[in-house]
Amino acid sequence: MKKRIISLILVFLMVFSLSIPVAAAQGTTQSGTCTDSQTLLLSNVDNFCEEFDIQQELPAMYSDEDVYLLGTTDYTYVIKFAQDGIHGQAKVSFSMDFADQSIPITVDGNVRLFEINDHYSLIRGFLKGMVTIDGKSYTVDVGLNKLDNLDTISAGVTLTPSDFNENENARPIYMSFGTSVMTDEFLPAYQAFIQKQMDESDGDKANQPQSSPRATLAELDEADGYYRPSGVFTGEQTGSTVTISRDSSNDRFILFLQSYTENIAEDEFPTSQLVAPRGIASFRIGLKRVGIDTSISSIEGVSEILDNQNSGGGSMSLDLAFAVLLDFLTVRYGIPTNFLSRIFEGSEGEPYVVDSGENSYLDVTVDTLGINFDSRNSRMPVGFNIQTNGNVGRYQGYAEISYYVETQFALLVVNTTRATTGTVTIS
Repeated sequence: MKKRIISLILVFLMVFSLSIPVAAAQGTTQSGTCTDSQTLLLSNVDNFCEEFDIQQELPAMYSDEDVYLLGTTDYTYVIKFAQDGIHGQAKVSFSMDFADQSIPITVDGNVRLFEINDHYSLIRGFLKGMVTIDGKSYTVDVGLNKLDNLDTISAGVTLTPSDFNENENARPIYMSFGTSVMTDEFLPAYQAFIQKQMDESDGDKANQPQSSPRATLAELDEADGYYRPSGVFTGEQTGSTVTISRDSSNDRFILFLQSYTENIAEDEFPTSQLVAPRGIASFRIGLKRVGIDTSISSIEGVSEILDNQNSGGGSMSLDLAFAVLLDFLTVRYGIPTNFLSRIFEGSEGEPYVVDSGENSYLDVTVDTLGINFDSRNSRMPVGFNIQTNGNVGRYQGYAEISYYVETQFALLVVNTTRATTGTVTIS
């Protein structure tokens, strides 16, 4: 295996004045700096060097693992909390320096403070941005972990190429830097905290009594999205399934999204150790028009709630966000939704709706740890109302899921390919 070298320097640009971190309080800002932090490549080294045309040898970090040292990084960070002292925002600028060029990147996103126990509080979130390198675009996902009382951070970086969905040879690039929070002291408390959350969301799995449906659904098509292997993660199994059904009244499509966190297995991380249960980081469910004769009028039971309650796009209760939708599905179609209701109870996220006549979708970034829709009984539904005007409409359903994994190195985002159904009709 031919190996090459890269010098990668990540430099964070402070947005606020530097200060010593203190426990999160109402409206506080945390910031800090660190120099010469090691930056590790967790992806396949040949794929990485081929992607960026690197010609020299890359030094191995560990003799028995395919983890490589890219160099060191000086970083700064800033986290600004809202008045509740729990929710906050982070914005980071850094650069990738290699092959005689410096690539500036800006990522931002929401973070949340988790009270793990009486001794530990964890600041955690997913930051996102875009970057163009040698004319090719990449999505940049940063998984950020920080213990509230420490001045160091842990960051996992995922670069996903723009042709990820179309090119079967496209591979994500995984890196990490900073100081891992998964110490021998913190890890047991963190694992117990997540397990408690998962136990509470499982709850009573007994089916609720099925009501007499007012309408029926005809399943039309389904499609799968997939994991793509790249060094730290070797999985190639199904990552999502989206199913599209049509209302018998012929004026609505219902899409169902199923996740597959169980397909992220321990043995598919040959260079890393999974230290906590994996979960959903974010998902999108959408409907795209094929043609011009009809239009999508609204997203059932979601659009109005989010317009009224979450116009700013911040964190909110997922139970509140989707209560109307779940009640609608139970009353109209007799679908038991207690599984999802239990999952969403006490859970938070940042839901966002795009209502468009030709391409409407629901985006959700999940704040609560350990959430998944792996059971067919807990698939995530979204309804799209169609204005046909007496014409025949043609549509495709689609969905995307990003998962998170906690390794001993960092919190990493694992993206899956988009699942897109075949074209279906409505009139």
